[in-house]
Amino acid sequence: MRTRLTSLCALAASLAAVLAGSSPAQAGIPGLPLCAPLVGQTCSGNVALNTLVVGSGVPCTLGSGPQNAVDGAASNIYNDKWCVRSGQPRLTIQLPVHLYGFTVSNIVIKHAGVAGESSAFNTRSYRLSTKIEPYCAADPLVTVTNNTASQTFHNVGRSNVSQVVLDVSAPTAGGGGATRIYEVEVWGQPSGQLAPFCVFG
Repeated sequence: MRTRLTSLCALAASLAAVLAGSSPAQAGIPGLPLCAPLVGQTCSGNVALNTLVVGSGVPCTLGSGPQNAVDGAASNIYNDKWCVRSGQPRLTIQLPVHLYGFTVSNIVIKHAGVAGESSAFNTRSYRLSTKIEPYCAADPLVTVTNNTASQTFHNVGRSNVSQVVLDVSAPTAGGGGATRIYEVEVWGQPSGQLAPFCVFG
């Protein structure tokens, strides 16, 4: 009896810790914060962390694929970046499955200079957009030209987001060369109400 009671107490304590948490998940469901939004908790965090991502273009190396842009690492110039040799690549981030999508507050993009590469390799021009569903038309968010910063921050304030799309139009200060994105962070929390109907893309 004592052993069973001890086990029940430990389970209750673990559940309470999960429900009280509000930091991005490092384990469990990728991209989801450590709390329970379906039972009235408020969750916020980087909801793109370790989620599904697709990138166009030819990677610079075998280890520089698009998953590096959402893995939470941004310091190793060989292993932590999404790198595309040339052209104008697209990165599509599919946020974790949630009934109503996510209310996104901010998007942070970490460019080449974050990891100590030359600031001349920072992404010069790009566009960000969001989607309610993958089959919906993209909703443009911001177009950036002549960027020189190693980190760029964008206020979003959109609900029911299921996808974030990054289109690179000028990879570097010189306009050509390789695209180097170390991380795309999508900060937000699960939306609490049904999305409006969208226009098919």
